[in-house]
Amino acid sequence: MDEYTFVLSLITVCLVYRLIVALVLKRRSGGESPAQPESPATEMELLRELHHGMIRMEKRVEALETLLAERDEIERATANEKPR
Repeated sequence: MDEYTFVLSLITVCLVYRLIVALVLKRRSGGESPAQPESPATEMELLRELHHGMIRMEKRVEALETLLAERDEIERATANEKPR
């Protein structure tokens, strides 16, 4: 698997995860009322935790992209140095 394909796959997984979380939250807020509704503070805390998790995941993806780009540069540099 190509490094860039891996990064794109990882980004796709992150986007799908965000979509699922958004749909679950939308369904919870607009669907049937639960037996014990959560307080707005609890719901805000959940959203805050999800947001922080997404930020951490985004930073990890950026770090992976940087590592792959650096590795690609090193491979290109070594490929240009042809042994005699």
